[in-house]
Amino acid sequence: MEIISEKEELVLNWLKDQKNDKYLILDVGANKGFYSESLLNKLDGRIEKIYSFEPVKENYDECLVKFSGNDMIEVFNKACSDKNGEIDFYQIISDNIAAEGLSSINNREVFKNFKTVKIIVNTVVIDEFLDINTKNDLFVKIDTEGHELEVMLGMVNLFESNKILCLQFEYGDCMLEQNKDLNDVINFVNKFDGYQVCDFDMTNKSFFKIDESNIDNYISKSWENLYIIRK
Repeated sequence: MEIISEKEELVLNWLKDQKNDKYLILDVGANKGFYSESLLNKLDGRIEKIYSFEPVKENYDECLVKFSGNDMIEVFNKACSDKNGEIDFYQIISDNIAAEGLSSINNREVFKNFKTVKIIVNTVVIDEFLDINTKNDLFVKIDTEGHELEVMLGMVNLFESNKILCLQFEYGDCMLEQNKDLNDVINFVNKFDGYQVCDFDMTNKSFFKIDESNIDNYISKSWENLYIIRK
């Protein structure tokens, strides 16, 4: 079973059309492995390795079963952040995949509508946890329900190395509820000369920059997949 939007599928097609050899891929917030599964299907033959991170033990175990025997993918029962350690995590208990996928480090108001348990998860800083030594470009997907910026803060070395070709991150209410918005992401990205925050035009099948001319179209969005692209 794959859960992937039309925009995500078009971006994966864009990646496949690039002249790169292979990609090293980080799937941060892997859930039950749906996106990693899509990566394997859509980028067949173009993947060096996928590192998937999932903090919920039940989801991690499901990923282990799903990808058993596949040396192309390695799954870690970890959350990614800007600090190593432990953190509270609010897990939604539901048979509804969409609802269960809202589980988050942030104890959101919407969680009152669901059965929720607080668990402790381990956090790692990607720059310190992974020893990445590759000639290939990186593609990164971050879906951490409002913790995306903290994950990026733990990837400074990867940005400075200019190895990331494309990073997909989820933006919306989860981040806004923490008094952070797209300007915070743009300010972080602007520290690196080689990157810009973009959206993907599904008609033209190309990326375009988000800046002062169009940011008002995005700043208060409840949900959207956006991108950090190497110039």
